Amino acid sequence: RRSSDLCHVYANPFNPYVCPILSLISYLLVTPPTSDSCLFPGANQYNRYNKYLQKLLEDKRDYIMTKYGVNVDNIGAHSARKGASTYMTRGCVNGPSQQAVNIRCGWKMMGVTDTYCRYEAAGDQLCGRVVSGLPLYSHRFGVLPPMFKLESQEEKDRLDRLVRTLFPDLPVELWPVVKHGIALLALREDWFRLNLAPTNSLFQSSIFWNEDYQYLKPKVVLEMGVGDNNLEVDEVRTDRSNSATVIPSHIVLL
Repeated sequence: RRSSDLCHVYANPFNPYVCPILSLISYLLVTPPTSDSCLFPGANQYNRYNKYLQKLLEDKRDYIMTKYGVNVDNIGAHSARKGASTYMTRGCVNGPSQQAVNIRCGWKMMGVTDTYCRYEAAGDQLCGRVVSGLPLYSHRFGVLPPMFKLESQEEKDRLDRLVRTLFPDLPVELWPVVKHGIALLALREDWFRLNLAPTNSLFQSSIFWNEDYQYLKPKVVLEMGVGDNNLEVDEVRTDRSNSATVIPSHIVLL
């Protein structure tokens, strides 16, 4: 993988446990970014991640062995990457190719394969959709990220003001990502309140008593990015701005 090759990341509004965009916005609300910091501040991020992972696994050792038959001593920092590759290629003939998976994981291939099997956006996009946990044998695989359906300029200004209030140092080019994240949070706020303790640091974020957020919450929509089910027979969809990327042909049939 070259540094210019993009990794595509997709929201999974159906499974909050594994949705990367929901995890990102939750993290940002607890640890707001500053203009001079990385996403994960400090040094030795790898060692810090591994330390907390091992502590969590040790605390859950007996449960993991009983529930899954897995010895936590066999789990490490690289298990997420290895597990993701296994998940993407698990007995599914309509999943991403092995080359796309290897490139996504940053693994070299033998012989001339590295030379002639190169990165392409479509292969990585399929990897991104599959590894996010979207159901590959359902029409829901083509879901778009939750978004705010805003009718007036005043409502759009409310959303911009909310982002600016929550993240004053966030670069403008990251605003679209954060807006999708806030929409996901609004869509799944009840799930958070059901599964997290009231004292969780997430609920200390000012977003939950922000007037603009409360106003915008009911305006979140969840749409499919594939198919013309809502069109008349003689109509052709011309607006593709909200079409989903890299949808396999069998998903269109579903």
